[in-house]
Amino acid sequence: MTTDLAQILREQIEDLPFVERIAGLVRTQIMTEETDLGKKRKSFPVACDVSAEDCVKKGKYQDLVPNDKVKSVIYFEENGGSQFLEFVRGDYKYRSSLRLVGWLNLKKLGVTGCSYSANAVMQILSALPMKPFNALSKYTRVEITGVSEMEKSNAIFAKYTYDEGVSQYLMYPFDFFALNITLEYIVPRACISEMILNDPLNCPTV
Repeated sequence: MTTDLAQILREQIEDLPFVERIAGLVRTQIMTEETDLGKKRKSFPVACDVSAEDCVKKGKYQDLVPNDKVKSVIYFEENGGSQFLEFVRGDYKYRSSLRLVGWLNLKKLGVTGCSYSANAVMQILSALPMKPFNALSKYTRVEITGVSEMEKSNAIFAKYTYDEGVSQYLMYPFDFFALNITLEYIVPRACISEMILNDPLNCPTV
């Protein structure tokens, strides 16, 4: 369900002017790279819809890693999974939490100040639906019930093994932020049998 919810939120914000590279839900993918000191295991955020072939042959596992060639990178992470709340007239009510991670290249965005994250956050909040809505024909009464901004620190990227070449993009003239977004929604009983669970993304090592 979180994969669907991330895609729903992605569609709400993907046309914002500061957004360039955006993905739905990501998984932490472990890859093995050759270095001067031998093989080293590294972890990256990889979009769930990226194939194993794209990871290895096209280097897609680095698409969401900060770099100075794009003006922004936006993606969603799971933040606690989904919780069943109650039955509503025989249907299932759930609560899920996602984390939106945003990275910004101030020079590419034409920003002369030292930060743009507050502006980006306000644009995102303005784009998200304020009232309950239906989505993907199997979620009803989708409602954003809470949004909180994380403290700005490199801990936002702590689950990924970024070396110095990438870590430089976490300092000025670059900016970043993360929002924890809580949603509540109803899954009609009739839709449960229609859900298909996909296998987890499993890119082979290189």
